[in-house]
Amino acid sequence: MSIKKDLERYFEKYNDIPKEYNERFAYILKKLKINEKNMENIIGRIKLQNKIKWKKIQFTLYMIPKATPRPRLGKRGIFYVKNASDLKKYFEEGIKEFYNGNYPINK
Repeated sequence: MSIKKDLERYFEKYNDIPKEYNERFAYILKKLKINEKNMENIIGRIKLQNKIKWKKIQFTLYMIPKATPRPRLGKRGIFYVKNASDLKKYFEEGIKEFYNGNYPINK
């Protein structure tokens, strides 16, 4: 897995998706073609949520969506996900690229 190649592919396919949370949410709602009554209900709930005083850290990793294997039960009764360590390394590499200024969104 190469983070740089995956990022290039991501932006080729999904560059039209807004980066800001509320714009991204509006983009999704338009794609779903929700009827007016349900849209008003959703917007009302969003407004209520936006009134809550939140403290948050937001970090978005842009990736090509890929299927993940289902969790398995190991011999000692412990659940695990096959190749989870590879995905962890991929995320770590992406975060390092972001903080080093090499992540395309930083440019």
